[in-house]
Amino acid sequence: MNIVLCFSGGIASGKTTLAMAVADRLGFKVATFGGFVRGVARTRGISERREDLQALGEALIQEMGWEDFCSSVLRVAGWAPSASIVVDGIRHVSAFEAIKKLVAPVPAKLIFVDVPRAVRQARSDETRTGDATDLAKAETHSTERDVHGSLREMADLVLDGTIEVDGLVEQVQRVFRDPGGNPG
Repeated sequence: MNIVLCFSGGIASGKTTLAMAVADRLGFKVATFGGFVRGVARTRGISERREDLQALGEALIQEMGWEDFCSSVLRVAGWAPSASIVVDGIRHVSAFEAIKKLVAPVPAKLIFVDVPRAVRQARSDETRTGDATDLAKAETHSTERDVHGSLREMADLVLDGTIEVDGLVEQVQRVFRDPGGNPG
């Protein structure tokens, strides 16, 4: 059985690392909202600083609407209808709803990677040299408003993102495995 696994979580929660590890383990393609927006930024000559990417993402949603925006993210990843895929970077309830509609009848499941703000700030400080992120400021942007409220609440699975990635991948496989032992 095919499945669409959608990953959400705060900035520097490790959602992309986990999404890539799950996709690698399961042999799924990966669609990333961040990758899509960065690609558009490059073609338009826009900086890839977080603030600029957030503004561009917001503008793309206004230009395209949710369904076309999400369809483009899936298309760039090479997704085929009725196939399994990992979708990284769900930041809005509307994005998840559009993905569910676009991939039907394949079930879409939302996985939320939960990490305390202090840990995320430390991770952000370590990995984003030259582009320090003020987490509190970044999380006030409209692209972040659903992340720690609605998306966490509607998630099919909430994971402790402070756990080692291999352990989290095992949890995802265990939860979304069919009776025959196949993911899905």
